[in-house]
Amino acid sequence: TYRLNFGNNFRTDKRYFSSIFDAGQTGRAFKDDQTYYDYTLDNIVNYNNTFGKHEVGATLLYGSIKREFNSTFAEARGFSRLTLSYNDLALGTNQFANSDGWNEALLYQMARLNYKFDNKYLVTATVRRDGFSGFAKNNKTAIFPTVALGWILSEEGFMQNMKAIELLKLRVGYGVIGNQTSRYSSIASLTTSAAYVFGDGGTTAFGQQVNRLGNDNLKWERTKGLNIGLDFSLFDGKTQGTLDAYNNDTYDLLFSVAIPSITGFDNITTNLGQINNKGFEASITQHILNKLDFSWSASLVFSANKNKIVTLTGQDANDDGIEDDLISSGLFIGKSISTIYDYLANGVYDLDDTRLPGFPVGSMSVLDQNGDGDITPAGDRVFLG
Repeated sequence: TYRLNFGNNFRTDKRYFSSIFDAGQTGRAFKDDQTYYDYTLDNIVNYNNTFGKHEVGATLLYGSIKREFNSTFAEARGFSRLTLSYNDLALGTNQFANSDGWNEALLYQMARLNYKFDNKYLVTATVRRDGFSGFAKNNKTAIFPTVALGWILSEEGFMQNMKAIELLKLRVGYGVIGNQTSRYSSIASLTTSAAYVFGDGGTTAFGQQVNRLGNDNLKWERTKGLNIGLDFSLFDGKTQGTLDAYNNDTYDLLFSVAIPSITGFDNITTNLGQINNKGFEASITQHILNKLDFSWSASLVFSANKNKIVTLTGQDANDDGIEDDLISSGLFIGKSISTIYDYLANGVYDLDDTRLPGFPVGSMSVLDQNGDGDITPAGDRVFLG
């Protein structure tokens, strides 16, 4: 079978205003026009067939998405008369205008193969190729393969005498998924508010300057994951549930990294490091009562997750044999990504307390971790949780 999916949205917003009492009763009027458009286009080819105990399915997908936004805002203040309202902003003494616009696009292809044998053994293999306009010119696209295996144990002969078990299915999956960046994070941006004075008493020159660094090597964030799961249904469907355990490693994380201010910038969006996530999830539902028009069920859901930073930049600037943390970005090797690294509070300074330099009465007392009589970021911050 072949299927074509096409959907599109167009929205226009117009907000017009005028009042002789605004802007300090000098009169104010504006026109604010915005338009938004997006479309999604999918081409899907499906094949399904059965050969005895063999069931085969295949899917091919080619699609694209595009989004566009434009806005124009014009305003005037200080009118001698507002008879024409917002239809003649040129009559205003002070006139202002600004505009905005952006667009982004995605392109994707996918191939999937499903295979089932004897209604017991299942295989699903998928490969995707995704592209996004927000990435750098050399890394627009990435490939993400996945494979999943299933075994329906309840269909096996050795399970047929276990009447309480209606369904018991074991699942194992391994694959790679991606995470995309924001639309313009890979390119530099400019500001028009730059000003420079040429010498003492010189005139001020206004111009443009780069206010955000670009990154020509920015690419997709990737997560490689292994998942093992169990689905079950017991006692004629009265008890149902799923159990899942996973181990995921995320590489090339998209992160805004703080950089030395001597560069003229505060941060840059880049790929770095590896984070490991391990966890367990369980969901069990018990159908307690189902009579005529009344039903009652209860569900228990449990989940636990632990993440750890495995590596960051790979650099060892102080040659101590240990990879450096990114302290200014709050990232530490072997710690969670949400680790709190700060001073340890130790009460509030009273009048009779011996205070460290720079701490007045009533301020928070900070514990001097290294006992040097001073509070410094390098010597006295600790991991709080």
